[in-house]
Amino acid sequence: MSKHHRTPNYLFAVIVLAILHLGTLSFAAEQIAGGLILCKLHKNVRTLRVEVDKNKICTTLYTKQGVDEVIGSGQKHQSCFEIIGKVRKNLEDGGWTCRDVKEARTSQLRAIEM
Repeated sequence: MSKHHRTPNYLFAVIVLAILHLGTLSFAAEQIAGGLILCKLHKNVRTLRVEVDKNKICTTLYTKQGVDEVIGSGQKHQSCFEIIGKVRKNLEDGGWTCRDVKEARTSQLRAIEM
């Protein structure tokens, strides 16, 4: 069998896996309130963001080495943004370069068991 010839079962399996994969993506773009702050120092990266849940509770997240840490939450969204401002200032005072990323989309991927 040549490389380019695929059986119908193979194609069906690829299509099913693609659909399952797309179905597991949970985009939270509408939950990110006010974008994302990206900070860099050499090859190190930190992110700061505020997410708002369906109950209108804000959560401030700090990401370090790919791991999210909740550093604040509350009903008053301004308090979550104040936390981001303080952490950003601390990072910049320490030599980090931070910038706003206006259009950001985060996603959560779940493993597909086969």
